[in-house]
Amino acid sequence: MGEEIEVLKLLSEIPSPPGFEHRVRTVIKDMIEDYVEELFEDSLGNLVARIGRGSPKLMLAAHMDEIGFLVRYITDDGFLKVTNLGGVNPNVAVGSKVVVLAEREDIVGVLGCVPPHLLKAEKAQISVEELFVDIGASRKDEVLKRGVNLGTPLTFKQEFSTSGNLVFGKAFDDRLGCAVLVNLAKRLRDFRNGSIYLAFTVQEELGLRGATVAAYRIAPDVALSIEGTIAADIPGVSPENYITSLGKGPAIRAMDRSMVANPKLFRILIKVAEENSIPYQIQISPRSGTDAGKIQLARGGVAVSSVSVPARYIHSPLSVACVDDYLNAIKLLEIAIPEILECFRSP
Repeated sequence: MGEEIEVLKLLSEIPSPPGFEHRVRTVIKDMIEDYVEELFEDSLGNLVARIGRGSPKLMLAAHMDEIGFLVRYITDDGFLKVTNLGGVNPNVAVGSKVVVLAEREDIVGVLGCVPPHLLKAEKAQISVEELFVDIGASRKDEVLKRGVNLGTPLTFKQEFSTSGNLVFGKAFDDRLGCAVLVNLAKRLRDFRNGSIYLAFTVQEELGLRGATVAAYRIAPDVALSIEGTIAADIPGVSPENYITSLGKGPAIRAMDRSMVANPKLFRILIKVAEENSIPYQIQISPRSGTDAGKIQLARGGVAVSSVSVPARYIHSPLSVACVDDYLNAIKLLEIAIPEILECFRSP
């Protein structure tokens, strides 16, 4: 397993739902602190690293949070009722292993609901309100003694694995992006012709909150969100609606629900990919958004786009991505970043 894959494995397995990103932030900080000139955390929890200095300023944003849940009620017989943190499909979550981040220890449990045999025939979909977590307790006081209270977070528990050119794991949205930035920190550590800001943001899944704060503080001239994105190249979806596909390279975003890519920035990314024989695909995502949607509105406005690694089944307990897509995203950005900064340098 190569170094780039080891970084992704480590980040994927860390539980860090929105608002509780401290575990993954600590690991990322340890990974990059020797390669950057400045490293700071803000009051919201963003981790920002700077390489180089002066103008222009390029911001690369990847969010640390993953979808998860929060305990909203504890039943008398020891089950945990939950509310969601981010967009979760309850139907695909049932039966999944979760880890409850209790005060005293991490507790493994399973997400459950009423068995299908006992549901009314016409009820095909369940709601988050119907989910509960079974941690093997039989009484409410037993749950409380183990350090679980109202407001305790939890998220999916999943081991990372590989098979040929594929990787499997949880939280690929957006630990794929975080892993790309960690690898770029090592490769670009000697860059000095402008400023590169690596922003590991918080609470993206709850409304791009961390990026809003980080972009205001950094005040970049140009920015890219780096994402693990929708790959819908699966049965039941027509090719025109795939968004992206596995194995066809990193996705360069033309538009999404929150932004339209800056034309100059968009063209630079395509030019670099084609000149260096890096496979790529154009992404149009009218129903989703990224941190770039908020970054573009910072101060006087920012030129933005996004580079993403396609992943099937994001926002579920287990996702799959292509190793080559991930490595080519790193390669594309490593080559493109100096050119982006040069093209956005003031005359």
